[in-house]
Amino acid sequence: MNSGRQKPSAWSRTPSLFFNSLTLLLGLDRLELRRLRADLVTCYKIINGLLDIPFDTFFRLDDYRCTRGHPLKLFLSDSRINARAYSFPVRVIAL
Repeated sequence: MNSGRQKPSAWSRTPSLFFNSLTLLLGLDRLELRRLRADLVTCYKIINGLLDIPFDTFFRLDDYRCTRGHPLKLFLSDSRINARAYSFPVRVIAL
């Protein structure tokens, strides 16, 4: 007797497991890693003047001069608003 319901397939029971194994099989990176990489590359390009975006539009250098090895430590300002807390400069500096 068929009750009209279908048994869930193995794929529908474990979509995240299937997705993880598929990304490994195809050699793809997860979306979170791709976004992180894009943010860091954009930050590098802004700091080194490879983009036509002024450095002080997004970043400010930290005034504290003891930076282990380089003078490019970025200052992380406090953010009280979520729109600022999850914005590009705060995401990159917090790393």
